[in-house]
Amino acid sequence: MEKQKFYITTAIPYMNAKLHLGQVYEFILADVVARFQRLAGYDTFFLTGSDEHGQKIYKSAASKGVAAKEYVDGMVVDMKRILKLYNISNDSFIRTTDTNHEKVVQAIFYKLKENGDIYKSTYEGWYCVIDENFLLDSQLVDGRCPQCGRDVEKVVEDNYFFKLSNYQDRLIKYIEENPDFIIPETRKNEVLGLLKQGLKDISISRATVTWGIPIPFDKGQYSYVWVDALINYISALGYSLENDSLFTRYWHADQHHIG
Repeated sequence: MEKQKFYITTAIPYMNAKLHLGQVYEFILADVVARFQRLAGYDTFFLTGSDEHGQKIYKSAASKGVAAKEYVDGMVVDMKRILKLYNISNDSFIRTTDTNHEKVVQAIFYKLKENGDIYKSTYEGWYCVIDENFLLDSQLVDGRCPQCGRDVEKVVEDNYFFKLSNYQDRLIKYIEENPDFIIPETRKNEVLGLLKQGLKDISISRATVTWGIPIPFDKGQYSYVWVDALINYISALGYSLENDSLFTRYWHADQHHIG
């Protein structure tokens, strides 16, 4: 009899700085669950990894006088040392600079284009380099980023936008019909509240940040780091690649740990 599968993932830390205790705590929690599922007889696949693109990493590397790839390579060595130190039993480690990850991200951009889910337009607004985040005027606090409190930059550039607004009703319906999809309940209610305020289409590419994955059908455009990073959960399984046996076996994720 074939074992039931169990796919568990963590958030992938951003490699602009070394790991902190809160991230290690997350790995330990996921590790405990993965070990329990293995003992319970489940065919378990435990994924973690590193988020390595974006303007913040590029600037951190430049401040140290090294190339961005060299900078993140060093950070990943240190992260893997920490995982080994705490005996974390992950089955795979995904890097967003991996060649296969880049192929998957580009394949998804092609698919989004074919499906009519993206369009090119001009983004004009505020951007926080520290948090790699686009912000509306209404989100600023005294003209600063509401998360880190630092100054923001005015950005005007052509980007690709994802038609997130098309998925608002579908997301609300799914979460309401699957009450255990987001736990604890307070977070579920928080997400539903945000969704019911109305979703806006979001920018998913950058023209001014070149440390990222190129969009294959538009030279000079690069995947927005948060889009690139979130794809890791399927790129690590080989989605859209010639060998997609892991994707066929383990997707979708049974648990995703954040924080």
